[in-house]
Amino acid sequence: MSSIASVIEEKSARGGQVLSILHEKAISMVGDQSGKRICHALSETASQPYFRILENWIYKGMIHDPFEEFFISKGEIENDFKGEFIATDDYWENSYTSDIQYCPTFLRKNSNEILKTGKYVIVCNWQR
Repeated sequence: MSSIASVIEEKSARGGQVLSILHEKAISMVGDQSGKRICHALSETASQPYFRILENWIYKGMIHDPFEEFFISKGEIENDFKGEFIATDDYWENSYTSDIQYCPTFLRKNSNEILKTGKYVIVCNWQR
């Protein structure tokens, strides 16, 4: 397990990067059932805060990520239309962006759909 800590420290990994390291280590422990169980337990515990952020994004279109560990972040563009939402192409493309390096490897194939889902929720909420 010290090798996991070493890799995390060496890469200055955070968020999804840590989850990727734990996931890959668990997969690589083919013959070591005890190590695999420990790795899965670490993965499960470490993923809880990350998946809370993911759940809020998917269901509410909100991100509360005080340590900037999630792969989606608020872009620099603001929608300052004084209460009236106007969905421009620029707003759609730049309001929230993704950084794939912080996306866990096991979510990467769905990362674009995850990004779009939260954006759709935001637009739908403005329609209410």
